[in-house]
Amino acid sequence: MNAAELKVQSVVYTSGAGEQTAESITLDEEKEVLVATFNPPLAPGTGSLAVKFTGILNDKMKGFYRSQFKGPDGETRYNGVTQCKLV
Repeated sequence: MNAAELKVQSVVYTSGAGEQTAESITLDEEKEVLVATFNPPLAPGTGSLAVKFTGILNDKMKGFYRSQFKGPDGETRYNGVTQCKLV
């Protein structure tokens, strides 16, 4: 997955077969890529991935960053967001 300026504590995959926790988590800071290794390897199919992480909320549009929007009352509001692309 793409990952920038994040500290990842755990990665858990959940499917109809149950829950599986990553055996190892490696973050390549230069390439901004996180690799989670599962043993046994994940089977093909549908599931969800839960990533527990911390990061500094920044305004650089990468890693864990602040996004701004207008609320229903017209006031400016903020969200903490991240983008993870599976590679």
